[in-house]
Amino acid sequence: MTASSLPKSSKVKPKKPVDQLTNVQRRMLAVLSDGEAHTKAELHACLWDDKSQLSAIGFHLTALRKFLKTYGHTVVCELAHRRSIRYRWVRLVSEAATNAICFGS
Repeated sequence: MTASSLPKSSKVKPKKPVDQLTNVQRRMLAVLSDGEAHTKAELHACLWDDKSQLSAIGFHLTALRKFLKTYGHTVVCELAHRRSIRYRWVRLVSEAATNAICFGS
């Protein structure tokens, strides 16, 4: 049986990459997609409720980093004003590009 002989309702639609993420992780990705640095409180707002522990953010950030790494991106931590940690979605630079930029090779 070929795919063209299957009834239309049984054909599998190709999934978008973000379909691999949970709703919380998609909301975090939407917040981070503006390229700005965001506080833990801003990311905490993406969780299901206000009673969720802040440690849950780390779990979701780890999953996002793993997902984004396959596309050459990650979420980095930045120290702001020597006190607060902020998170930013960035594109990774390959080692070859880093060497070209730093050493002109």
